Amino acid sequence: MINIDLNATHHVVAASSHTYLEPTQELLIDRTLAYHDIIYLIEGEWTFIEKIGNKDVEYTLKPDSILILTAGQHEFIKKPCKKGTKTYCVHITKEGNDLLEKTSNLKIDPFFSAFGNPKIISYFKAACDSFCSDEPFNQARADAYITLLFCEIAKLGEEKNMSEEVRKVIKLINDNLYKTYSKEELTEASGVSYKKLTTMFKAETGQTLHAYQIGKKLEMVAMHIDSEPYVRMKELAANYDFYDEFYLSKLFKKKYGMSPQEYKTNSKSKRRKYDTIC
Repeated sequence: MINIDLNATHHVVAASSHTYLEPTQELLIDRTLAYHDIIYLIEGEWTFIEKIGNKDVEYTLKPDSILILTAGQHEFIKKPCKKGTKTYCVHITKEGNDLLEKTSNLKIDPFFSAFGNPKIISYFKAACDSFCSDEPFNQARADAYITLLFCEIAKLGEEKNMSEEVRKVIKLINDNLYKTYSKEELTEASGVSYKKLTTMFKAETGQTLHAYQIGKKLEMVAMHIDSEPYVRMKELAANYDFYDEFYLSKLFKKKYGMSPQEYKTNSKSKRRKYDTIC
């Protein structure tokens, strides 16, 4: 676990996106970190090693993996990344009582999958976009998104405190957002009656089962539009099991306050200036 002090503002000091057309050389990275390093792997595969005390801890990143490497630790790579690997990376300052178990107020896992959690991915990208933009207060915006990112990661951790029945259903839904699960399938996954499950789910998440499934699907649709602005709504409707693109557009506008086309136009206008191809 990593201890983070949310009472202190963490500042973004660097942000970048890299696409590796060929596998990297061994020991491409071999350094002691001055800042916290947060890595989001979009495509491919890459193994990082962090020396914690006298122990080497190995993390193998796959699509939608997020890794937080802590300031002051030695980080290195022994294995080349896979061809076509793409990453986002942001460095943030160590602040306040970070890493102090007794006084920091947020404990998070350093390595996890963000699949099914589009907010985590969107906050990460927004922090990078803001930091590299020419807009006023870009630094403040980037720092704010990092705080939101940590809050969302903490929320993900809170799911571990939910009942086993609700966790099983959340995992089932998040592991396959391309499908809409029936009452029978959700009941079978949870091991309790559907009536009991719906009561437990609403009490522990604040949402109905139906609203949770639809909300997660719409978040993934928005993420696809953001990363692939030329994707067709008909394809997204089919991929995420909506009746048709018109029904999807209606639900999308209700959630985001704009049509998918308006959202797409807005997304296409945000060109990232920090992308590099290696």
